[in-house]
Amino acid sequence: PEVETKEYGGVPSLDVSASYDEENGKGAVFIVNRGLTDAVLTDLEWQDGKSVEITEAWQLAGSNPKALNTWEQPNTLTAKQIDAPRVEGGKATISVPPLSFTAILTKVG
Repeated sequence: PEVETKEYGGVPSLDVSASYDEENGKGAVFIVNRGLTDAVLTDLEWQDGKSVEITEAWQLAGSNPKALNTWEQPNTLTAKQIDAPRVEGGKATISVPPLSFTAILTKVG
């Protein structure tokens, strides 16, 4: 799916990045859903053939794109631990809420 912007037209709703520390076998996947209204069901795939376990998953989401934490309301937006998706055959599926940031921690090997 895409989100319409004034400057760039349609841009992908999801932005994904990942990192991996080969020395300790730990990795992370970060997903941003820019969409204002729709959750996106997305598949993650590890293609190197090594066994992967998702050890933790966290999401920060809100319904208002202008929401922010203040001294008076410090918990308007808080990260919540979610059930870690199960990895089967190197693949996992996760629902990413609108206006959200998701962090997935992994252990490889």
